[in-house]
Amino acid sequence: MNGLRRALPVALLIVFGIAFGLALLEAGTRVLAVQAERQQGRLDRDVSRLKPPQPGSVVTLGQIIRRSDLARVVYELRPRLDVIFAGARLSTSDAGHRGADVVGQKPISTFRIVGIGDSYMFGQGVADDETYLARLSGPTVDLLSGRQVETVNLAVPGYNTVMEVETLRARAEALRPDLVLIEIV
Repeated sequence: MNGLRRALPVALLIVFGIAFGLALLEAGTRVLAVQAERQQGRLDRDVSRLKPPQPGSVVTLGQIIRRSDLARVVYELRPRLDVIFAGARLSTSDAGHRGADVVGQKPISTFRIVGIGDSYMFGQGVADDETYLARLSGPTVDLLSGRQVETVNLAVPGYNTVMEVETLRARAEALRPDLVLIEIV
């Protein structure tokens, strides 16, 4: 009985320590959840507050994006831009991807490459015709039996793998790509 009396305070201290630790963990998790919710709301407010930039203006990332209708994509490029971003000319199509529009029905004589990724694939800091996807387009070598290569740059600075996969799911069928290049950093 005497040993039980000595062990009881230690056991109570252990139980109290575990309960206190779990309470702190719960409180911390709730604080993080509230912060994440506020941050999401801030993104909505910040992006919706910005007006589309004027053609030729120097812009920041916040000015070239808009909120996406796809929850897992979060944001996407604004359509019909012609601006200077990161020191280089950036234009976007009516569909909201970097570069010129592509024809709806892909001609049989065209080999279409779709690129998905973040700022590297996007070509941040280089002009539209200097991105490595743009360098792949045009008349080609014998590899493709003279087919015209057309590229579609769906990359957006800051995208992660989830955003890239969702963008590809949402747009790939309409684009009918022959090849998809995925850039992962």
